[in-house]
Amino acid sequence: MKQGMHLFQFFSVLFVLMAIGAPTVFSEPDPGRVEILIYEQTGGEGDYTYRDRIEHTGSGYRVSISSEVEKSVLLLDAQWNTLEWRYSVPRDDTDLTFRQEGKKLVGSGQWKGEDFSKSFRISSSPWYQFQEVSLQAYWNDLGRGRRAGDGKGSEVQKFWTIDRLNMEAVEFQVEFAGQEKIEVPAGTFSAYRLRLKLTGFLSLFWEAGEWIRESDGRFLQLHIPEDGDRPASSVQLASERVIE
Repeated sequence: MKQGMHLFQFFSVLFVLMAIGAPTVFSEPDPGRVEILIYEQTGGEGDYTYRDRIEHTGSGYRVSISSEVEKSVLLLDAQWNTLEWRYSVPRDDTDLTFRQEGKKLVGSGQWKGEDFSKSFRISSSPWYQFQEVSLQAYWNDLGRGRRAGDGKGSEVQKFWTIDRLNMEAVEFQVEFAGQEKIEVPAGTFSAYRLRLKLTGFLSLFWEAGEWIRESDGRFLQLHIPEDGDRPASSVQLASERVIE
C-alpha cells in the first residue's frame, strides 16, 4: 500500500538513539538527566544522521531531534505521551506546531510556505509522534509482565502520529514478535522484535520490523522492506551517552 510505505519512509527519517556502556533508561523522569542519541538511516529516500537529545524534567521529557534538513522539538508527559510537537524544515518554509487538546490533535503555522490550520479527532490511543522515544512506555508495560511471568504485560499497543509527508493523523499498532540478538553500530544486544503495522484494513498491506533493547527498552533498529520501486531502508542506533 503506497500510503503505508510513505508513512514509514516518514518514520524511518526520524529515529536516533544508542551506545557504549548501555546506560539505564528510566521508567520515570530523572530531573537533570540528559541523553544524547545518534541514529543512522540508510536506503529509502536517502542517508541521514539524526541526533536526539532527551532532557528529563520534573513533569516529563523535552526531546529535540535534528538532521541535516529538519528539526523537531517535543514535550512529553511522564508516561512518554506527546503533548506538543514543533516541526521545522527551513528549506521548505515549514514551521508547524501541533498540540493535543482532549481527543483532538490541533496544528497551526506554515507548511511549505502556506498558512496551515488543521485538527484531527483521535481515539483513546496515545499520541507517539516519535515512537523511538515513546516506545519506552510500551517496554515498561510489556517488560513488566514478562519479567513477572504473569502474562499481564500488554503485547499490542496502538498509537497515533502525524505523517510528516501530508500532515494527516494516522493510527498504527506495534506488537511483540519475539526475542533475539541483533547487531547495530552501537553494539550487539538482546532485543525484543516488534511488528509495526497500520490499523484496520490497511494492516493487510504493509508491515515493518523494529527492535528495542530487552534490558531497558532503548530503540535499536527499524527495517522497512522493499516496496515496488522503493528500496528497503533501515534506521539503527549508532551511539548514546548520558549527562547526569
